[in-house]
Amino acid sequence: MVNNMKLKYKLIFFYIIVVMIPVLIAGVILTNYFREGALNRAIDQATNNVEKIKSQLYSKLRVPTDISNLLYFDEDLERLVNTHYPSILELTKAYLNYTDLKEYVLRYREISNIRFFIDNPSLVDDMSIAPVTPEIRTRNWYTQAMQNNQIYWMYIHDKDPYINSPKGTINKLSLVRQVPYPEYSKSGVLMVQVNQNELNQMLHQEPFETIIIDEQGYIVSAKSAARRKYGGCF
Repeated sequence: MVNNMKLKYKLIFFYIIVVMIPVLIAGVILTNYFREGALNRAIDQATNNVEKIKSQLYSKLRVPTDISNLLYFDEDLERLVNTHYPSILELTKAYLNYTDLKEYVLRYREISNIRFFIDNPSLVDDMSIAPVTPEIRTRNWYTQAMQNNQIYWMYIHDKDPYINSPKGTINKLSLVRQVPYPEYSKSGVLMVQVNQNELNQMLHQEPFETIIIDEQGYIVSAKSAARRKYGGCF
């Protein structure tokens, strides 16, 4: 069949067989090789960035965890929240004498606030220590903490108020744990709120879109401002 072709077509045929097909095959092989290499490098870089973020996040969350451990065994806090106060004056004196919660917030930039809730009707809410109300008892974070002594990390979003006040809403990642007091036959719930700016700044310089979510799938922080504003379920 080739012998019967005209010279022009023979040249075209051999050009295709000898030049074009090998070049195309080599091009496909090289393209796949470099593509796979670039993809592997991108995956390695993303993995390294994730490990770096995990390390930084562990360091930032270590502070709230350590503080919660200190408060867990704080005898002054135990006496304060379990004492029945006959008057507001005595309660005010007790609040003024106990400053550990406020000092921790001022001392560590990783923390935005510390809250403690316990069933003691003689207490009043001073934005640090508060009595448990029927509204609080219905909150998911409270019921989950009261089930066992584990530490929970939850993004308590602004649609889940913990007190009946617009100022009482939380929009931060929070450590929540039960603090038992066997001597008084009751338990309180400690909430340590993480400073949101610390998490946002940690992700701001990342080259890839990075999202931190809690155990329930809520977006805690993200490189994208739109993602942070959304703050919904991932």
